[in-house]
Amino acid sequence: MKLTTQHTLRLISQYPLIILFLFSSYFLFLSYTQFDSTLTLKNKIESAKVLSSLSIELAKERGLSASYYSSQGGIAKESLQEQRLSVNKTMKEFHDFFQTHEITPHIKTVMTYLTRIVEVRQSVDNFSIDFNKMFFEFYSQINAQLLKELESIGTINTNSKIANLTYSLVSAYKNIEYLGQERGFISKILSQYVPFTDSDLSIWINIFGSVNAFDYTTINDKIAKGQIENLYKSPTNVKIEEEVIKAKAELIIAAQSGEYLIDPTLWFGLLTKKIELLDKSSQIIKNALYEEEKSYDNQNIGQLI
Repeated sequence: MKLTTQHTLRLISQYPLIILFLFSSYFLFLSYTQFDSTLTLKNKIESAKVLSSLSIELAKERGLSASYYSSQGGIAKESLQEQRLSVNKTMKEFHDFFQTHEITPHIKTVMTYLTRIVEVRQSVDNFSIDFNKMFFEFYSQINAQLLKELESIGTINTNSKIANLTYSLVSAYKNIEYLGQERGFISKILSQYVPFTDSDLSIWINIFGSVNAFDYTTINDKIAKGQIENLYKSPTNVKIEEEVIKAKAELIIAAQSGEYLIDPTLWFGLLTKKIELLDKSSQIIKNALYEEEKSYDNQNIGQLI
């Protein structure tokens, strides 16, 4: 009985150490998990630059291909050739980057599609491919996979400020892609100088409904929000927005007659300027995200130590 009592007392005296060990183990695990999340986030931010660049350049080639194809080579011939060189450059950067980084299923799918780009380009030059297969089933499918990979940046568990910035960044990328689709698809209609068919209108309405995905007013980072607000409120960009709204209104009015007041080249340039504004906004968000990631990283390293 005496031995049992001493044993019990000794065990009770060790409870604080046991509890301390359990808590310290838990916090060590938590700190390491947070530290690992910051490493993942850092890699995603690095890859975002490569992926978004490829997506934007491919979207531009898609749009110019639409104008060239629909006009039977009468529009955008030289611009398309120049753009293909730009895409080749970003494709090389993409492949070089993923020589040393993780290849996810989405990236693997993109690589598979890109092996067909020479074949698709030749069929565009020969006018031997169906437009929808070229536009939606090739170029848009590549960008859909790139967008899914970019969206994965929002699945990393960090803090509310980073979550807000990643959400805004993904929204900007979505907006860029849908604007790119609208730019290219409407260029096809304008290049043919024909009225919209019911099918064309249906496709445009579906794209149109997804175009304004990005709203900078929801950004919590005051510096980033202020910089983007200044971009959008500059006289040049206000004028661009007004011209885009006017052009779309005129397209709707002329949809049944085909007597459009804007030619495909002007339309393409106008939407490209709006995409460039969104791209500048995404750069500002990425910079803010990078700074927040560094701060969060330093905090987690301190906790881990």
